[in-house]
Amino acid sequence: MREDDYRPLNLSQIGALSKALEWSDSQIRQFESKYTSVWYNPRDETLRPSGTWTIECVAVVEQARGRGVGAALMRHIINEARAGGLESIGVSVTIGNQAAERLYQSVGFQPYVSYFSVYYDGVFPGTAKFRIRLSPDRIRV
Repeated sequence: MREDDYRPLNLSQIGALSKALEWSDSQIRQFESKYTSVWYNPRDETLRPSGTWTIECVAVVEQARGRGVGAALMRHIINEARAGGLESIGVSVTIGNQAAERLYQSVGFQPYVSYFSVYYDGVFPGTAKFRIRLSPDRIRV
């Protein structure tokens, strides 16, 4: 991740990606246009990483929910991050996803910032960010 651009894809790498996908110049331009129409602000605070590691998506198949699978997965990730000497892990949750919030808090994540629906002009319910510190907290100024 570049410090000046929080968006999920670094567009300077589109050449390599488009080559692997065998895209034409027209397809590249179309992708870039659509991408920048969605992710128009490279420093959108809602995209700022939540931790040294960022968990992008957690899902448990319906038949296995409520059996501790998600918590076991999260504990494994936390242990791997600690073993790697990382400072923190972050994860974002769509506001209203109570099951995910309970899971993350059950393994030690704490909420630290929320962007409510009004931030997204009412077209998205909002985002709550959670983080777990793996090393002693540093004082932020």
